[in-house]
Amino acid sequence: MKHSYRAVLVLALAVIFAFNNAAFINAVQPTLDLSGGTADPPGFNGFVKIHEGNTESEQLVDNEPHVCTFHVHGFKFDAPSSGYWNIQSWPPTGNRTVVKSGTWTADANGDWRSVLLSLPDGHYRLNWDQTDPAAPGGEKHKEFWVKCAPTPPAPPTPIAPSLTLNKIVSGGTAPKTAWNLTATRSGTLVLSGAGGASGNVTPGSYTLAETGTVTDYTNGSTYSCVKNGGSAVLNNTIVLVAGDTATCSITNTFTGATTASLTLNKIVSGGTAPKTAWNLTATRSGTLVLSGAGGASGNVTPGSYT
Repeated sequence: MKHSYRAVLVLALAVIFAFNNAAFINAVQPTLDLSGGTADPPGFNGFVKIHEGNTESEQLVDNEPHVCTFHVHGFKFDAPSSGYWNIQSWPPTGNRTVVKSGTWTADANGDWRSVLLSLPDGHYRLNWDQTDPAAPGGEKHKEFWVKCAPTPPAPPTPIAPSLTLNKIVSGGTAPKTAWNLTATRSGTLVLSGAGGASGNVTPGSYTLAETGTVTDYTNGSTYSCVKNGGSAVLNNTIVLVAGDTATCSITNTFTGATTASLTLNKIVSGGTAPKTAWNLTATRSGTLVLSGAGGASGNVTPGSYT
């Protein structure tokens, strides 16, 4: 009888243990939802980098914190996803003002890039966020510097050389304009003028000449050129570089008689008045050359007399 009672007691305890163990297992067992409900949205799992220039020849995953012109590059985002970005001027050089902004949409590969951007030299902060689908964690950011090489100064504008052709008439009364002076470069007429010419020219080699023939004057044969205040050089060719200033003169010398004889004579027709009652004069260019009561005579230089 005792053995039967013990067997019943052991069996009852086993049943109680099994029941409690099953209840425990059911309490901690996760429930598998097979109802087809909506999954959580993709996370904010992409990377954003600053890259120098307009694009990279191959995809770069490293950030470039010091740039001149640059673009913002996002990659490994879930596709499709989209969001925004902005750039603030940032201490110590900025005041947190938004200076650039835009939106982004990842392509099928999860990539997106901004256009080429440029900013004044200084410190900046890039902020970005994913808005579709909304991402946990909120806005992200990174800081970078813009530093461009200084623009070299523009080279000075070359100063065009200056050439003056000058006619000198030595003796006689012929005007300077009786001769035409010319300067040619590679067969092209550059300067020309009666009695002289002047102007700015391009650097190069110039051939100098004159035309015109006047009786009793030698034709000029060689120019005398003074360049940049230096010594005179006899040559009908001159080479000019930027900044040169040259004056080239050619002389025509009078070879005719250097004196002339002029006689002023007073004729009195009728009456008794003497010739000396009248004073006769000859002037040249306003200068009195001959004068005498009743007449005068003498050697004078060739020219026009009144």
